[in-house]
Amino acid sequence: MPRTEIQNKELRETTKQKILNTALILFAEKGYSSTTIEEIAKISKISKGLVYNHFKSKKHLLNEVIMMLGPALEEMFNKIDTSLPPAKQIQQIISVSFDSIENEIDFWKFYFMMSLQPDIIEEATNYFSIFINEATKVFENLMRKCGVKNPKAEAKILGATIDGIGFHFLLVGDNYPLKSVKKKLLEKYSAINICSK
Repeated sequence: MPRTEIQNKELRETTKQKILNTALILFAEKGYSSTTIEEIAKISKISKGLVYNHFKSKKHLLNEVIMMLGPALEEMFNKIDTSLPPAKQIQQIISVSFDSIENEIDFWKFYFMMSLQPDIIEEATNYFSIFINEATKVFENLMRKCGVKNPKAEAKILGATIDGIGFHFLLVGDNYPLKSVKKKLLEKYSAINICSK
């Protein structure tokens, strides 16, 4: 019996997502330039032609992979309980970030590798500068509510610290003391140390 239009649509979406997930892993591990459409197709267990049915070029595929990351980053911030005091929200941001770094390895490999690949840095910068600026504003607002003397600088320090820890964890792997570093960072930004509200 032939598939229904709904079944065909679901199959197309499943195939597209499989291609995107495979591309994410290969772009992170091998780099964008060193990854071919043939490899993506082979690992996805589909034909090269089918990849091109979904994505007109490798650059188009890259842009779709980059756009996948935005909702994932937004989802992290959606987990923050904005009814909590500012210092508790900062601690939640730290906890959620560390959980994501530990559990979403492929995502973070790609995120960090983008900044090390000159052939794709422009696409990545154009897309992520918006998110990074918004995240910094959230940090800055929370720091200001906590009475931090220079909330803008402290917000940038916190963002850079989380990024740096994530990068080190990916480089070192299981030997990196992620839990103790998380504990120390949470202590630094605890209500007692940083915020009286």
